[in-house]
Amino acid sequence: MAIFYVYLKWAPPSDSASAEFGRLLLTCESRYVADEFFRKLQVARNADGVKFYTLLRRTTPQFWSYATIGSEPWFTATNILGTTLLEEFGDKIMVQRLPSSKATEARVWPILPTLDGPDWVNNGAYFIRSKQRPNLYWHHGGDNIHVSETQMTKFRVRAVDFGVDDEKGKVLIGSDRVVISPIRTGTPLFIGKMLGCKSVCVSENEQEWRFDSLRGRFKIAWGLPGSAVLQWTNIDDGDDFVLC
Repeated sequence: MAIFYVYLKWAPPSDSASAEFGRLLLTCESRYVADEFFRKLQVARNADGVKFYTLLRRTTPQFWSYATIGSEPWFTATNILGTTLLEEFGDKIMVQRLPSSKATEARVWPILPTLDGPDWVNNGAYFIRSKQRPNLYWHHGGDNIHVSETQMTKFRVRAVDFGVDDEKGKVLIGSDRVVISPIRTGTPLFIGKMLGCKSVCVSENEQEWRFDSLRGRFKIAWGLPGSAVLQWTNIDDGDDFVLC
């Protein structure tokens, strides 16, 4: 998955002169890393056990707003990255402060390409397509999941570890265990044997997947021209699929 950019905007509850200097650009190894970082920021606390962020909101996957426990943006993502809590992201994310409109020095505000698509959130409804071949979509046909250029099925993606108190829109990260079900039937997907292969089928027998299984664990098995079945692979030799 390609490099992923995120803008962070300091958004205190009241006007602050420091708001001009609280704007950041994150350059992330991938969208999965950005979402994992967001999840960590949601629970990040200082030495006294107080949450760093009084506000952390995603307008889109690439535009976040934040406010901190102080009246000034001292506890920005830059500071958090320097703590042992988030040292795991040290070689996966770069943080750049964006220039203020009041800055005297001439610094270029980077204009970055954006990625079209929704946030990947718990209990959301999505089409699923191949990243390498974006014209190929998952399609529920019969007892199996097929891959098609002409037909597409919308799927529900639900995390199994989130409790009733977790908000519906909680962002999914790679390690989350999820259940995937076609919207129109609600019947979950599982691995079934067909002609000796591990085909992706539908059944009342619910099966859990790691969310990052969409990266390389599903592959397309071509049959007759224009006909393909989705299969499971244990060696990461499949396509990368994304929610859209």
